[in-house]
Amino acid sequence: MRDSLPAIVFLALVSLAVALAIPKSTPREVISTENVHRLGTLSRLAGSAQDLSGVSFSADNHFLASGSVDGTARIWNIALALTSGYKNPDLGAASRVLQVADSMVTSLAFSPDADTLAAASADGTVSLWHVKTGERLQDIPAHTGVAASVAFSPDGKTLASAGYDSAARLWDAETGAEVGALAGHTGPVLLVKYSPDGSTIATASLDGSIRLWDAATYEPLGTLDAQAVQGMNFSPDGSLLGAVSRIPAETTDDGETLWGVQLWSITHDSTLAVEALPTVETPTGPIYDLAFSRDDSLLMLAESDASLRFINLETGEEITQRWDHSDQVIGLALSSDGTLLASASLDDTAKLWKVMPE
Repeated sequence: MRDSLPAIVFLALVSLAVALAIPKSTPREVISTENVHRLGTLSRLAGSAQDLSGVSFSADNHFLASGSVDGTARIWNIALALTSGYKNPDLGAASRVLQVADSMVTSLAFSPDADTLAAASADGTVSLWHVKTGERLQDIPAHTGVAASVAFSPDGKTLASAGYDSAARLWDAETGAEVGALAGHTGPVLLVKYSPDGSTIATASLDGSIRLWDAATYEPLGTLDAQAVQGMNFSPDGSLLGAVSRIPAETTDDGETLWGVQLWSITHDSTLAVEALPTVETPTGPIYDLAFSRDDSLLMLAESDASLRFINLETGEEITQRWDHSDQVIGLALSSDGTLLASASLDDTAKLWKVMPE
């Protein structure tokens, strides 16, 4: 026993030295109006052969998925980016590449447990993939024509899809069997989103409307006027619904179409109550996607002029604008803890952002 003590002491000293040598990681700041001017590129995720079509974080923030017009999806290991900082901003190693379809991947969504990735494609199919193995689990023939959007319910039991056949459909996430449909739109349905509490489904269509549905009964709850919606999202607490769209009957002084973000306040008492809020206008051209900060104070926009625009929601004023992409930014995603922002662009890259130290 005595002879083993020096070895034990030695190992303890080595362990202590290793622990002291490992740099302590500083907590990431939640992105907000107060620090968004310090937002910087944590990592540039390259490797897609063609333009990207969207991005999505897993709920545990371990993975980021990106879709491409070449029919592939990539699953990125965020841990690699989080340890690289500015030392390796062009991190290009995708943890896994999935050949989803021969046509464009239009939308991606992780299941809440981060085990499954759903990918919608322009051939009308929604495919399910095992995140860690890359195994294709099943293909759901969801729509006639383009399958434009896909979303998991917060409990992970149901998968919603939207398509150009004017339909939104609900599927059993385990078996792939159809369990319901949201009928009423008269034009292609471009987007489908669940509210964070899982009680409401929102669908946006080229028929000029956003429709709200009861997620349990699939009954309609209301219709909102929204023209040419490109992107739509609930705020993290579900109190706001935002849609980037063309503002009806309004143009700039030069006669160009005026784009903006339409906002609605959502409250749940005995029934769903929706109140229209003032529109945030941006005359620079089409906006393709939006995301809210965790505290609902900041609006983040993906714009056609290759920029990210950041708006103070309380005042409606622009805080800052970034042009770190070289082509149109068409997709945004915020991590569940609110500390990371991902952007997808037609410059063939996705970028991962965080608040940088002073």
